[in-house]
Amino acid sequence: MSELGDMIYTVGGFAFHASTDPAQDLVLAGSLGLPPPLASEWVIRSLSQNEATKEIAFIESEWLSCELSQTGTPCFTHVVLYDSDTLQRKATYGLPAGMIEGIGYPQFGHYIFHNAAGTEKYLISAAVRAQNEMPSFRVSVIQ
Repeated sequence: MSELGDMIYTVGGFAFHASTDPAQDLVLAGSLGLPPPLASEWVIRSLSQNEATKEIAFIESEWLSCELSQTGTPCFTHVVLYDSDTLQRKATYGLPAGMIEGIGYPQFGHYIFHNAAGTEKYLISAAVRAQNEMPSFRVSVIQ
């Protein structure tokens, strides 16, 4: 949901108006344009919207390998920035390797949120060495 509560965003990337007027409530506002499928559809894992900067930040992930599979299949997540007024994609960022004991391992985005001023975003992610080990969680600050 948007910071003002006037827009609802779905895991599938759709945006709907939220209103106390039943005729205006859940009217499609547009789409956040997730990438074409790889093995399955892409989904929004976590989303934050900041009214001051007119920005949406979210983590998109490939559903089959990231959300469903526990088999160690490579999972790809990206940090994506959108303009919240126009719903236009501004940037997409891959996550760098997460370092554990000096070795880089795949890093997966879990949650993203803005600070109150909208000047920084906080990304909670995890790097995983092996399927049977606990992930190494970290918080990154994104300007």
